[in-house]
Amino acid sequence: MSEPTPPQDLGELSEHAPALAAVVAQVASDVAIVIDTEGVIRSVADGGAALSPSIAGWVGRRWVDTATPDSQRKLQSLLEEARQGSGAARRREVNHPGPGGSDIPVAWSAIRLGQQGPVVAVGRDLRAVVAIQQRFLAAQQDLERDYWRRRETENRYQRLFQVASDAVLVLDASTQELLECNDTARLMFPGIGLGEGQGPGSGRPWPSGLPRLARAAVAELLVAAATSDRAAEIRVRALPDSAACAMSATPFRVGDRLQLLVRARRELPGGVDAADLRHAANVVETTPDAVVVTDSSGRVQLANPSFVALVDRGDEAHLRGHLLSELTGDQHGRWSELLERARTQGMAQMEPLHLNVGAVSTATRVNAALLTDGEQEAVGFVMQVLSPGATPAVAATPLWTELAEAASRLGTAPLESLLTEVTLAAERHLVKRAWALSAGRVDEWAALLGQSVEGLHLRLQRLGLDEGGESMAAAPRAGTTH
Repeated sequence: MSEPTPPQDLGELSEHAPALAAVVAQVASDVAIVIDTEGVIRSVADGGAALSPSIAGWVGRRWVDTATPDSQRKLQSLLEEARQGSGAARRREVNHPGPGGSDIPVAWSAIRLGQQGPVVAVGRDLRAVVAIQQRFLAAQQDLERDYWRRRETENRYQRLFQVASDAVLVLDASTQELLECNDTARLMFPGIGLGEGQGPGSGRPWPSGLPRLARAAVAELLVAAATSDRAAEIRVRALPDSAACAMSATPFRVGDRLQLLVRARRELPGGVDAADLRHAANVVETTPDAVVVTDSSGRVQLANPSFVALVDRGDEAHLRGHLLSELTGDQHGRWSELLERARTQGMAQMEPLHLNVGAVSTATRVNAALLTDGEQEAVGFVMQVLSPGATPAVAATPLWTELAEAASRLGTAPLESLLTEVTLAAERHLVKRAWALSAGRVDEWAALLGQSVEGLHLRLQRLGLDEGGESMAAAPRAGTTH
């Protein structure tokens, strides 16, 4: 908005400029000054709230010299504008040196009193406004930092949960033959690995093992990824219990052979919500399996508490950027070999694979899979610690511990009692595993077990488990009524 044109007879007020400045300072501004034609301050009138103790010393100084060096051009421009045209200058914000080295921001406007008269400049102290702006900016920055910290935490949990819980399959792109899959894929798609000629490397196209209504959509996904040489995604009810499943297929080459890396995960119609994130966080933080994500060179990006405990490095922050081969004491290059196989073949498994920390060597069963849905290539590892003396294929799980305990009591307890105890242990293990696969969603949890929700609750009560799959009290043992 342009400044109003002043009346032509303001020259009559020039001899009253100091008095006029004093009145304006008291009524409408924090400070008013009178500047002669040479740009020198002739009088200063301070308002009710003193701008600065040094303001009285401005008399006799050039006005531009009272500003900080970066603001002097603004004052010079304001004076020149007041001396030309209508005699009124638009507002400018200027900094003046203040006490203790701080600057005082002032908004100045100016008007000329007559053609050859002095200039009266009035100023408003902006320190209160600047303080409010700074508090607002600080609050906004805090909100942004909290937002990005929250996003970083969410991404961490979702990434680690993806590594630990996604079904991963590797297919030949031309024939759609299933070449490899992880344990989660075998549980999510029961047709895999069951029956003659249905397992990995059988030569049978993978979609043939899916429910009929899902086969066409999945086959189209695989063809789209293979022919476009780009990743493709769908959402389909591809599970036996009709649960929604998000599925992606990413092409990659092994020599001259094009393969597809397929990832699948259960999802709710509404997508990921706070409850899903809490569940993912709980799984990531409490699972006994060590989960770690590295970049393509094997440097750690993310790790869960179980992996941090295995390598004994304090916390996750101390692991980031370190080579996995160094953290695992890779003396024979087997961890590096596993990383390379996962990068070039899509996924790889190795057991036993020893993790050497100090003088301690821990046997592990490791699954590694390529992660290609980010901006950069990464590899996810899931490690299960093998129990001492166990065969490589048997992991040190609570189920194995209970089986070993039952076996140790052979001869001291009736076989029927031991079989009942083993059956209960296996049942609890499968119920907990179904809970993990369903992300804690009761409907899907019950469907995985082939039960109604009411039947699931009755089973949980009988097994002494709560709705989080955790024990509520001592689990029933052989000889109890159930």
